[in-house]
Order: sequence, then C-alpha cells, then structure tokens
Amino acid sequence: MSQERESSKIVRGKYLVTDADTVILSGALYIEGEEIVDLGDYGRISKEHSADEILGSPQSLVTPGFVNAHGHGKGITDFQRGAIDNTLETWGNKRYPYIDRYYDTLWGAIRLLECGVTTTMHNHAVAQPEAYLEEFCTTVQAYLDSGIRLAFAPSVFDQNIFVYGRSREFRESLPSSLQAWANDVAEKMTGFGPEAYFRAIAELQATFASAQVMIMHGPSGPQWVTDEVLREIKRQAQREDTRIHIHVLQTQLQKLYGRRRYGKSLLAHLSDLEFLGEDVTCGHCVWVSESDIELLSETKTSVTILPTVIIFHCSEGLEIEREQAG
Repeated sequence: MSQERESSKIVRGKYLVTDADTVILSGALYIEGEEIVDLGDYGRISKEHSADEILGSPQSLVTPGFVNAHGHGKGITDFQRGAIDNTLETWGNKRYPYIDRYYDTLWGAIRLLECGVTTTMHNHAVAQPEAYLEEFCTTVQAYLDSGIRLAFAPSVFDQNIFVYGRSREFRESLPSSLQAWANDVAEKMTGFGPEAYFRAIAELQATFASAQVMIMHGPSGPQWVTDEVLREIKRQAQREDTRIHIHVLQTQLQKLYGRRRYGKSLLAHLSDLEFLGEDVTCGHCVWVSESDIELLSETKTSVTILPTVIIFHCSEGLEIEREQAG
C-alpha cells in the first residue's frame, strides 16, 4: 500500500530571514509536511518544486517563528477579568470570575500565532487547587491542539501570601468581617503546595514531555517560595535536565523585602542558595543593581524582560524620586 503524500507549500517574501546574519532578497521556502526541504531565491524554488499551495507575496517578510519567553497564557487579559491598575502584590488576592480554561488558553495561543509566535513559555498559577492536575492537562492540551510549541512551568507559593513576612499575624489583625475572606484566599493559594507541585511536575513530564512540550519548573519568586523548596526545585531540575523559570525583583517592594529580610538583594540570596545558573531564567528583573547584573553574568543566568512593564516601573520610580527630591 502506498503511503499518502505529504502536502507541500512554498512560502515566499520580499525578504527571507534565515538567521541573524542572512537575508535572501525575493526568497522562498519549500516545505513538505512539517519539514523545510529547500530555501533560496524564489525564482529557483518555484521552478524546481511543484507545491500544493503558495503562501506569502512579493511584499511579505518571512522570518523564523518568534519565541515568547515569558507568559501566563491568558487569552482574556487581567484587565478584562476585572483587575485594576494597582501593585502586583494585590493581584493575586483577587478572586476573578471563572473562564473556561481550554478556550481561554486556545484563544491566547491563537493570538500568539497571529503575531508570528510559534514557541511560548507558560508560567501557570493554579486557579482551582482542588483539581490542579486536570487544570494543567487541559491547559497543555489547548497548546497541543493549536500546534504551538510550549515550555510549561507550574508555579508554586508557600510563604508571604498577603504581606512580605508574618502573613498569619496580618490575617489575625484584620477585622472579623475580613478574616474569613483572607483565610479563604490563603487556603486557595496554599492548596497547591510543594508536595502537590512536585507530584504534578512528575506526572506532567510523564504525560506530555515531547518535541512539542517541555515541562519545566516555575517557582513564583524567592519572596513567595521558601529556601527549602527552592533548593529542592534546583536539585530536581538538575536531575531531570530541565529548566527553571522564576520571577525576580519585579517590584520595589520585593527589592525592599530582600534588603530587610536577608540584608542583600533577592538575586544575591538566590546565589547564596546556589540556585542561579545556565538552567535558570529570571523573569522581569526590573529593580536590579549593578552588582546584581554582574552576578547574573557570572552565573550565566538568563533574563527575560517585558518592555511595557519596564516602562511602567521606570516611570513609577521617577515619580517616587521626584517626590523624595521635594
């Protein structure tokens, strides 16, 4: 029995960018199935290959797929969910209305693909800890169905839920009308704790690890994860030969917390834990010092930034400096 022939296509453009140093004018790709078989001048490609379809135009730009190095996979934005423009630390304490996990993730993947993104990193904070594995699997399946490549990192919290230090004392100091709400939020945020987290990582790797999906570690941040858990995450990541994605120094409050709690920056504290390294990516890193930057370079730790967030934080910092200057 003859095998079914794979579909073929030619993708052409005014410019074909093949790598950082190579641009082919009036270039094209010849693709069979999912494999690029040939590339070069469009005139030659169109003569030597008969394709089922031709995509692009003489005005198009053809590039390798883009990579979104930091995301949370939300098709419906936080603002559309009801978040207000406030400090990061307040966002996690708000209860948002339920949105179908599969379709929300799929919509986010479609938006990425429309922008030319073919690989994305998804850092996932659990919304329903009582059904965390189902939530993770549904999310990953949406990406699989979209065809996008995925680095999926479940997130974990196990300290400083409401304030940086003494969370229990803070809750007990609240008026009785708020204590029930605070206890409910704390229970939900700690419902997916370290034990469930490590179990989920193992199960997700066994189920989904493939050429399309990488399961990696995603501790939320050194201010929200205890040293013991961070050390264990590092040990497991090295044993599994996978990566770690962690939020670091995203706000000024986090910068102050590191100085007051450890007498040094949170990055320096992570270095003391032997956590940093080539297998670690730090998200944001907005409020870093020169010594922090040197530390990142020395340990070969990578950083992924979000330009719009940096603009917001920098303008916020300038306003604070103006106020302090009188």
